[in-house]
Amino acid sequence: MSHKAIADLEQLKEIDPDSSVKIFGLNLDGQEITARRVSLFDCMGGYVSITADTVTVDAGSFTLIDARATEFVDVKEASIHRLVTHYALEGLAIDRSNIRDLVIGRARFVHITKSWVQTLHSESIDLVRLFESYIGMADSTAHEPVIFARGTAIASTNWPFVDGGADLRGYRINVFKGARTTDSRVVVTSLEQLHRSEPAVVVTAGCRAFTSVEEALRHWKARKNGMLPLVKKAVRLLEEKEKPDDTRDIRAE
Repeated sequence: MSHKAIADLEQLKEIDPDSSVKIFGLNLDGQEITARRVSLFDCMGGYVSITADTVTVDAGSFTLIDARATEFVDVKEASIHRLVTHYALEGLAIDRSNIRDLVIGRARFVHITKSWVQTLHSESIDLVRLFESYIGMADSTAHEPVIFARGTAIASTNWPFVDGGADLRGYRINVFKGARTTDSRVVVTSLEQLHRSEPAVVVTAGCRAFTSVEEALRHWKARKNGMLPLVKKAVRLLEEKEKPDDTRDIRAE
């Protein structure tokens, strides 16, 4: 596989579809790029279509990126109005970025850290990992993901997740349906751990992560630092969210 650095729009016409390309500081509005690996550094554009195994966006500002990646999409320090992925991805990572609309087909792993995402629509995600991020709305249409979240706020979601708010020190409570490993009984944060895990309700705050509600309640009951009411409320909200719809036969009433 050849490697090519591009800093002029004319060079885009010479891209080998089997190559790895790095594009620097260009306005890519209306461009359609095909290669094995595509990396954009401090670029911009309105509509950009990229077909590749892996796509990297490092800084820059875009209206729409149509990422037809088959393996991985990596976005960091970028501003994107709409990012769309089409195929089944191994992974999608978003770091320190602002994305108004994120549309994901299927992905085994999604990682979002220190980012703002207004809407996240997906067909299915196996494992989602969220750190210190804000998401306005998140949903999945096929099946809900296994979650790990810390310091994250989601205003509206059909995922089994509750943001319990923050205490006076700024520690944010997250309660969600995640998983714990069957051997070491630690919280699952990676795909490798997911293969040897069992479902668990996980509670996180600050650097703490508990794989059972009982364990979390015992911890904060002993500390008496004001966190306990927030944990209890978040757990109750998750339980209410997970209650099945009332299926009583109304004809019997």
